[in-house]
Amino acid sequence: MITLDVISTPDLDAKGLHQFFKNIVTAGNHQSDILFHDEEFKDKSLVFEIRDNSLSVCGNDFLINGKRVSGSVQLSVADKIEFRKNIFEVKEFQFEKIPDLETELKKNLAAFNKNPELKKIIDGLRELIEKL
Repeated sequence: MITLDVISTPDLDAKGLHQFFKNIVTAGNHQSDILFHDEEFKDKSLVFEIRDNSLSVCGNDFLINGKRVSGSVQLSVADKIEFRKNIFEVKEFQFEKIPDLETELKKNLAAFNKNPELKKIIDGLRELIEKL
């Protein structure tokens, strides 16, 4: 999960708190998680990523807490990222483990099979699927 606050921007649609339950968040003017209608932004101008329980931001020519940086930089809670006329603040982040869907499905199916009534329903559904 990544929570960012766009605290200053000429684009009022982008201003405010943005929370995402994923490990990579993009900010830009096209197909980005945080969308800016600002010509200075390019497609995915900034990329925020959680890796090994740390948050980093990657981009070109931006400021972190007033210091000019470029490339990938590790962030902490309360850090301020300034890109052109826009200022972000890191509110919180936590690595989100993405579950293995096949394993989760098998685990849930095993639990259902322990219940005789649900087992009948599942077996009936399997039969219907096989007929399709």
